[in-house]
Amino acid sequence: MRRPNPLIPDRDGRLASSALSQLTRCEIQLLLQIKHGQRTTAYQEKRAQEGNAVHDHIHHREVEKQEARDERCFIATAALGIHDPDTDRLRSFRDRVLLASRPGTWFVHFYYAVSPMLCRVMGPAAHLIAPALRWLARRVEP
Repeated sequence: MRRPNPLIPDRDGRLASSALSQLTRCEIQLLLQIKHGQRTTAYQEKRAQEGNAVHDHIHHREVEKQEARDERCFIATAALGIHDPDTDRLRSFRDRVLLASRPGTWFVHFYYAVSPMLCRVMGPAAHLIAPALRWLARRVEP
């Protein structure tokens, strides 16, 4: 497959940085690419496709993780609001720190079992714990 040759200067006489880096590697390869164009072997194409497939797999897995992000944060949501930056900080702490360990995961499961009931008990007074939650959110920030 032939691609535009980065080894040929543009209209302003500049070379691509990849061409300049190749100068330090192999001047004969550079001269051959200038003369015959840049080509890839079947093996190089296959390896590039394999690398791209691995990259796509990892990228899609990370995107799925972000899309599946748990938006629950019962007490902070009741006290601060669902889109408050401090609520997001507490969720991030849960995802980065608590869910990364077994005891943290147990705590999160316990919290999910208890906090809906606590939110009902607090009711309209939930905003009274907002200052404490804001203080905590600032302490757990990365």
